[in-house]
Amino acid sequence: AWQLFDGQGKWSFCGHGETVAQLVGPNTVKASRKGINYLKFADGGSYRWENPKTRIGGLIAGDRVMDYIGSFSLIDEVNQIGAEITFSTETSGNVAKVAKAFSSWWSGSSSGEEKKPNDTFLVNLFQYSQDPNAERVVLETGEGSWLGHLEFGGKKYWEMTDVPEEWQPIEPLLESDSTFRIDSIALKAKDWANAQKNKEFLEDIQRK
Repeated sequence: AWQLFDGQGKWSFCGHGETVAQLVGPNTVKASRKGINYLKFADGGSYRWENPKTRIGGLIAGDRVMDYIGSFSLIDEVNQIGAEITFSTETSGNVAKVAKAFSSWWSGSSSGEEKKPNDTFLVNLFQYSQDPNAERVVLETGEGSWLGHLEFGGKKYWEMTDVPEEWQPIEPLLESDSTFRIDSIALKAKDWANAQKNKEFLEDIQRK
C-alpha cells in the first residue's frame, strides 16, 4: 500500500496492490497487480481505477515484449462517469492462433480485418448509477494508442508530441527526498570511499 501527498494539499494519491503472475506457455507470462488506485483533489474530485493486465513474451527466446491485454475501467466517483478501456492485443495463445489461421485457410474464408497494433485501444465513456440494476449509458466512444494519441469523435485531445509544462520542484524539499541520501552527497563530492560506505549503511538499514 502507499499514500502520496503534494506539498500544498492540492491532491493525494493512494492505493494498494498485489502482483500475481502465471505462465501461459514456455515463453510467455501473464501478470497483473490486483488492487485499486485512488486519486483525490482538494476541489472534491475523486477517481479510482484498477491496473490493466499485461502479457510478457520472449522470456526464453526472441524479443522481450510486454503488451497490455483485456479491459479495465477508470471511474469519476463525483460525476458518476466511467471510462472502459479495451486493448487490441490478442489474448489467445500461439496454438489457438495457428488453429484459427488453418481453419480460415481450409474454409477459404478470411475475416478481412486488418490486425491493429498491440498498443492501440478503444474507449467507452459511460454514465453509471448507484442502482446496481440500472444500465449504464454510453456517452461517447473513442480510440487511441498509449504510444501515440487519444481521440474522441475524430478530434485528438492528446498526442505524444505535445510539449508538457516544465516541472517545477516543490520547496522546501521533503526530508525523504533522494537528494539528501548520504551516499549521493558523497558521490557528488567525489568522495568514493564514503559513498560506498554510506551506500552499504543504507542497504543494511533496509534489510532490517
